[in-house]
Amino acid sequence: LVKHIWELFLPTQLVTQELVQKRTFTKWINTHLAKRNPPMMVSDLFEDIKDGVMLIALLEVLSGQKLVRSSFLLNQ
Repeated sequence: LVKHIWELFLPTQLVTQELVQKRTFTKWINTHLAKRNPPMMVSDLFEDIKDGVMLIALLEVLSGQKLVRSSFLLNQ
């Protein structure tokens, strides 16, 4: 049972906030990945970072250091 009218809009507001955060973080990542040589780009945040390759690339850009890659990541 709805006690307050704002409770009807809360799910929509949360979904909108999540989409804004996802879009903002994707843009932030892409700003940094564009500095790589060769540049990389995230299209779908959740799909593109799940194997860890883009995350390692982001860490390399942010730290300015080359990180050792696992043979597991190289063989994918």
